[in-house]
Amino acid sequence: HDGQSGFEQAVDAFLDRPGRAIVVAAGNEAGEKIHVGAEVRAPTSWHLVPESSSVSASFWHPAQAAFAVEVLAPTGESTYVLPGGQGYLTTPAGQVWVDNTGFPDPRNGDREIYLQLTGVVPGSSWAVTLDPVVQGGRVDGWVEDPTAGHFAEGDASRTIAEPGNAQRVITVGAYVTKDRWTSVVGEQHGEGYTLGELASFSSRGPTRDGRLKPDLCAPGAWIASALSRAAAEPDWLRLPDGQHFMLLGTSMAAPHVAGACALLFSLEGGLAWDEI
Repeated sequence: HDGQSGFEQAVDAFLDRPGRAIVVAAGNEAGEKIHVGAEVRAPTSWHLVPESSSVSASFWHPAQAAFAVEVLAPTGESTYVLPGGQGYLTTPAGQVWVDNTGFPDPRNGDREIYLQLTGVVPGSSWAVTLDPVVQGGRVDGWVEDPTAGHFAEGDASRTIAEPGNAQRVITVGAYVTKDRWTSVVGEQHGEGYTLGELASFSSRGPTRDGRLKPDLCAPGAWIASALSRAAAEPDWLRLPDGQHFMLLGTSMAAPHVAGACALLFSLEGGLAWDEI
């Protein structure tokens, strides 16, 4: 989430000459509670809630800080893992694995705490407590798969999806430009969406290293686009012409910006990524 993944470094490296631009959808995880973060100067707890039988989470912090990690199972058992260590615990509610070895990552120089729950009951609550040992600092944690679980205290910030945190890409969020349409079964209303507002699902920044993302927002709810004859879309999304249907997401917003980039290149083909 700081633009230093191998994928994001490769994407940035591709933008090494004029005439190239890469547009990335910001992601649709703003409402999924996949992120927690705080300045951890005293013991701080969050609650990881699985939505499947297994879920993993990753916590990142500066290299000069060190934290002990306690994971408390819903049945009362717990494991306490000091910096540099690993821990495994089997409980009636499932298993937990903690990797707190925390060697500085060569890509960004920071440390990662990795946590995995397996054999767990969806909807149970596992308390994760970080306790500063050497010194505290900023900690940000993410659920790795939004469909596998969430944090009870999760928020919308720092939820930009990879590779949207890369330095040189144009990362696009979504705002609401349509909330009503006529489908093959009559008039429809996109409940919970207000014209002109940022879409509630549109992933937010900043990046973990403090850069502003997304770079801009474009129409992303609701958008009419081409309908494949093999698509199995519900009738309330199908338009009367039989050739279009309604959808929403930052993947609807990013093509607007990609098209704008193409138009700019048609006028001035030698523009660099930052000029675009």
